[in-house]
Amino acid sequence: MKSMKKIFATLLAAMMLMLSLTACGGGAKADMVNTYTCNAPYFISAIGWYTNNTYSLKLNADKSYQLEYRTDMFGAEDMESKGQRTIIFYGTYTAAAAADGEAAHQDVTLAPATRIYFEQHDKGWGRECPVVLGTACLDSANWTDYMTTIYDAENGTKGAKEFLADLAQEITVTVEDPTTDLEDTTLAYRIVNAPQINLGENK
Repeated sequence: MKSMKKIFATLLAAMMLMLSLTACGGGAKADMVNTYTCNAPYFISAIGWYTNNTYSLKLNADKSYQLEYRTDMFGAEDMESKGQRTIIFYGTYTAAAAADGEAAHQDVTLAPATRIYFEQHDKGWGRECPVVLGTACLDSANWTDYMTTIYDAENGTKGAKEFLADLAQEITVTVEDPTTDLEDTTLAYRIVNAPQINLGENK
């Protein structure tokens, strides 16, 4: 009986140690520092559709980033979804005082992505999409032969490496930090100007 109690006590102590390490961040992913967002809506008058581009930049403590670019299309009259696209870029970043001289601004330079996730669906992504036609899901970190047939339908030779080379780029994003002036209630965690996302025009 004493032996069983001793074993139980040892196991309990080991479990408590593991929980303690987890709570302190042992083996956990890097903590998020901040997330900045902005929207860029516009109207396609020729077909009567609205489009809204949403940008979300997540910066982590280990100097990694996640930039999400999402597009939503919907009809002006029927309000039905016409197309959705999500592109997520992963990589590392550096930050410096903003070139525009604003004290609350910071220029974040995103190194070319080391991973890109791309997904789109619905009829809005017909021939106006420079990257790929129609419904598609591409992920450079989990590439398959099927993705090659979608991305390079003509030759069937381009894989994850070429996909990254076509879309990855260095981007500088100017963000705003409200903690620099707590008395200015107009400041927010936002992207100052929508970044120019490479959609494969150089493919």
